[in-house]
Amino acid sequence: MHIYEVTITATAHEYYAVAGGRISMPCNITAPSSDDVVTLVLWYKGDMKVPIYTLDARKGPIEKSKHFPSKQLGRRVHFDLHVRNPGLTIDPVKGEDQGIYRCRVEYKRNCQAKKWKIPHSILYRFPMIVYHARSFFKDCAKKYRNRFSDSK
Repeated sequence: MHIYEVTITATAHEYYAVAGGRISMPCNITAPSSDDVVTLVLWYKGDMKVPIYTLDARKGPIEKSKHFPSKQLGRRVHFDLHVRNPGLTIDPVKGEDQGIYRCRVEYKRNCQAKKWKIPHSILYRFPMIVYHARSFFKDCAKKYRNRFSDSK
């Protein structure tokens, strides 16, 4: 058996949330080929080595996977597989949730002719900025005023 690892880093998208609100950060879990399946979805925050959320499908189909949120996020977090763009949802968002989030997806590919197991992993980065409601709306109002004052 030969084991290979392929890591692809996707482009970062910036997400904004208001403290007390809700945020969903998508993670593309589409397998790179039709004969491949997702085995793990791991979410990390910052430089943490331990995932803040794990979706484990190593023992069956992803629809029957086990979900493990960290104690840090507890019931405030879930990964919804039944939406168009599956992703990690935090509800309600707290100020300390601000940071860089990474979604790592691992795939298992079986090439029966050579009996190789090839785990693939794809890493997505999501900077998240949390505003408190008052500062968020002040910032939006400032951008709105600037946009219309520049057009005169």
